[in-house]
Amino acid sequence: LSIDQLITGPYETSLAADELLASVEIPIAAKSQRAAYVKFQLHERPTLSLALVLNLDDGEDIHKATAVVGSVSTVPAQSEKANALLAGSKAQVAKQLTEAAQVLAEAADPVDDLEGNAEYKRHLIGVFLKRSFTQALS
Repeated sequence: LSIDQLITGPYETSLAADELLASVEIPIAAKSQRAAYVKFQLHERPTLSLALVLNLDDGEDIHKATAVVGSVSTVPAQSEKANALLAGSKAQVAKQLTEAAQVLAEAADPVDDLEGNAEYKRHLIGVFLKRSFTQALS
């Protein structure tokens, strides 16, 4: 069962009442992969979490990217369009980070809650996507 099939809502999973999660498998990153995880937390629950995985080729290009944002809406979110904007030469991707963040924020559809309003969370997605990109490549 993939994580996007498991999580169905806030504090809800697709598991039946008589099912139990027995294990979680996290693949080991390949040598060509770079990853970063950043979060912003004021209270016991993160206000925003963002994971970024970049698959690099032999040169300076990113041939595949996956960005996932959590804690801003009812379920974690990603966008194929944002992921596409995060692929290409490092310089090209760096120029497209703002657009990728806007697309990712649109897909996440942040909600107003005690952790902050939706507009604030959209802003944080941009800040943290840029930070995670720098962190993953360092």
